[in-house]
Amino acid sequence: MKQFVFFLLLAPALALSGCGDDTSADADDDDDDDDAVDAAPICDPEGATPCNPGFVPPTETTHGWDEIDGEWVDQGLADWSCLGTPGDDEVLTVGSLTVNGNANDFQSGDPVPGAAITAFAGIDVDGTPLATTTTDGDGAFTMTIDTAGIIAAGETLLGFRVEADETLPTLLLNQYFTPDQATQNRDLNSVSETTANAIPAFIGISRTIGRGVLAGAMRDCAGHEVSGAIVAVSSSAGEPNHISGGQTYYFSAGSSSLPVRLSARASTNKDGLFTVLELEPTASTYMQVWGFTDEALTDLTLLAELQVPVVAETVITASIVPLRD
Repeated sequence: MKQFVFFLLLAPALALSGCGDDTSADADDDDDDDDAVDAAPICDPEGATPCNPGFVPPTETTHGWDEIDGEWVDQGLADWSCLGTPGDDEVLTVGSLTVNGNANDFQSGDPVPGAAITAFAGIDVDGTPLATTTTDGDGAFTMTIDTAGIIAAGETLLGFRVEADETLPTLLLNQYFTPDQATQNRDLNSVSETTANAIPAFIGISRTIGRGVLAGAMRDCAGHEVSGAIVAVSSSAGEPNHISGGQTYYFSAGSSSLPVRLSARASTNKDGLFTVLELEPTASTYMQVWGFTDEALTDLTLLAELQVPVVAETVITASIVPLRD
């Protein structure tokens, strides 16, 4: 999972200056089966009817992948057997939840001392915090959350914010905790401003100040990372009504996986990673994952949908799982 966090936290610096491809200097030498496609379709994400150059029906069905001994192994067609079935998340039943963890720099893995950690319910990123704490000199933290309000609201998911000097605010959403365990662990990550500012030069792209970024990694019902899916950020549930400016990019899935040009990868790769850049700040959007579930490529299916905000100058990451009832 370190690779997942590593590259998602690059995202604040990866906003494009236009709606063409990025010009990544590294399409990754290890990715020997990239299904290369022609250049991304011409569209204007800022137009009267916003589009997303990274949201084009894929030319492959979705597959599940596992990383075994540093190599990605194809597990065959992705498992979508749980799609549309009742969800099995349960509300916390303990009176208070103690969360222990460490805040680390995503790149170096070094501890981040003095980081402010905030917990909140669901996607209420600007609401009254459930708990706050500060990491110690070793980057470790402990916070105790009174669960009475969470239980009363029937909320099953929590989110966390990490803020520290010379870092970018980093949020982690869609976190599920075992209902009856009073003490649980969850490590968090942070990205430095220095690293974030260095990434545009490395990738060869520019950034629009004031925009937001969403990112994630798609997994199927069996927990495999999913290739062959495409991602939209929509203003409404159930259909891809693209948010102004939103542009999706996928990763190379090699030993040093990076976002790549749409001409190199136009859907999720073996690691399931994606990032959506240049989004206008919005209180509530829907991060959607779409794909084909059979080899006939007949019906583009909504595989996952997560309600999330877009916050200016902030990267929001989340656990992405199949859509349940």
